[in-house]
Amino acid sequence: MIRSTRDDVPLGSTVVGSYTLSRTASEGRGELADERWWLAGPSPNTEGGAVRIAMVGQKGIPASYGGVEKAVEEVAARLVARGHDVTVYNRWQPGPKPREHRGIRLRYVPAPGSKHLQNLAQSALGTALATASRHDVVHYHALGPCLASPLARLRPKARVVVTIQGRDDQRAKWGKGAQAVLATAAWMAARIPHGGIAVSRQLQREFGEEFGTDVTYIPNGVAAVPEAPVPDPDPLETFGLEPGRYLINVGRLVPEKAIDQLLAAYPDVPGDVKLVIVGGSSHTDDYVDRLQRLAAADDRIVLTGPVYGAGTDRLFRNALGYVMPSLLEGLPLALLEAISYGLPVAVSDIEPHVEVVGADSAAGHRIFGAGDAASMVAALTELVEHPERERQAAQQLQARVLHEFSWERITDRTEALYRELLGIAEPEVIDLTEAETPVMIDLVDTEASAAQHATIDLRSDPALESAGAGRDAGV
Repeated sequence: MIRSTRDDVPLGSTVVGSYTLSRTASEGRGELADERWWLAGPSPNTEGGAVRIAMVGQKGIPASYGGVEKAVEEVAARLVARGHDVTVYNRWQPGPKPREHRGIRLRYVPAPGSKHLQNLAQSALGTALATASRHDVVHYHALGPCLASPLARLRPKARVVVTIQGRDDQRAKWGKGAQAVLATAAWMAARIPHGGIAVSRQLQREFGEEFGTDVTYIPNGVAAVPEAPVPDPDPLETFGLEPGRYLINVGRLVPEKAIDQLLAAYPDVPGDVKLVIVGGSSHTDDYVDRLQRLAAADDRIVLTGPVYGAGTDRLFRNALGYVMPSLLEGLPLALLEAISYGLPVAVSDIEPHVEVVGADSAAGHRIFGAGDAASMVAALTELVEHPERERQAAQQLQARVLHEFSWERITDRTEALYRELLGIAEPEVIDLTEAETPVMIDLVDTEASAAQHATIDLRSDPALESAGAGRDAGV
């Protein structure tokens, strides 16, 4: 296989006979540079090299909430761009129900019952549909959905995969009964699937030590995104915020995020910089009520409730810095996103945070003891009193994270795991940008009244543009 050493992102692809022609460009905020073109041949083990994949367990895409949903959408879209067939089994909810998004097939399954039964019902019905549709891979996301994984094993040729996003069985929002069920789901995640993915080194190690199971480390990813149009209403105006004059946290309001500890400590942070908490309840209404009482003690604290899409982009882009005091995480996508915006961060010293920012506490990435109010206040004080120094130092972390945690890299590793489990050899990939000898294909214009053929050299830019226009072609 020949691949670029650069960190590339797909701009699009078109099927060229049994080959896939793809166009990529190196990542860069606000512009695209260094275009490259690829011709990927069929795998010797499957027709066209395509894998039929079912994604089960996420609430739904397009992703407007939740790190799991974002991860599923970004990886699934890139798998589709590489020629694979991906179906996502969404939870049925009121409102529009598109049948396709970014090339991903969307199907909807009901999720009846209480909060404890909805995920199981959705996963079981999604699994039944996926099994009936004869997918090559059934990929579960999070522990709870793995309760349905034995159903997927009923089809011998299918391969079952789980992504472990965190230890749901250890989350404080669940009662003892739910935690016991989720502990069973964790055992099943270790025993039933053919392959497992852990999004952090800590989770990889825990599953090895606790269950004797080898799982593959594939973290969550992130990509630089262009600035979204200012939404109407503008959240800065709605919540009385000035650019560069607030710290931000984005996520579900659940006890393990330790937002209560942050709000209790914030009155000791000097100055007039506001603290903005973006997110809503996740079956944790009593906890959110407590946060509202704590916020009332300091008029610098703003609880926005859930904000999505362009509103979140606007809040991230204009923040002074990002703070994350969590006690328990998988690998937080919100932290990766904050870093991708170039924000300096202050995070608790739990292992998943350290995996992202590094073990040293320094300008641009301050680390404080989890649950330690004094060290949290000290870290936040550095952010608010030295904003220029912290922002400048954060640029190096931003560049490293965009490279190491790019969605293209995460998709590479996910695709490789699928191929390994299915016994599929890697396809031949030709970097057309660097090809020294002619790479010729025969284009067939199927829209003409009579078939018209044109033989072109794929190394030339006009030929590439012609091939990328969506015509059917044969090699």
